[in-house]
Amino acid sequence: MARILVAEDEAVICMQLKKWLRKMGYLPVGQAVTGREALKMAKELRPDVVLMDVGMPGDLDGIAAAEIITQELNIPIIFVTGYSEEQMRERTGKVGPARHVDKPFNYLDIKTAIEVALTMEPARV
Repeated sequence: MARILVAEDEAVICMQLKKWLRKMGYLPVGQAVTGREALKMAKELRPDVVLMDVGMPGDLDGIAAAEIITQELNIPIIFVTGYSEEQMRERTGKVGPARHVDKPFNYLDIKTAIEVALTMEPARV
């Protein structure tokens, strides 16, 4: 059973993601609400995939946290974001995410992104 870390600061979205993960047969291993917390939890829990909100609060946003997680831990990242600006896409693309899912997303978007992430090596920055 694949282990998924959910890094999302909106409680309602996080609850929905965790519910869907269980339905898909995955194990949600944690919920981080800041980029710094996501990094700490990824190091401690070693999930198979991280669902990462781009706009995480604090001194380390989701993109910066994902960059460190990818470099140091070789864990695939799936960015989940409401941002559509080209500059944001350029930043996330440099991290080498396994997938990029736009909000509002649906069950199939998340399921497909995880399936892809589990079969590929994350890109190196």
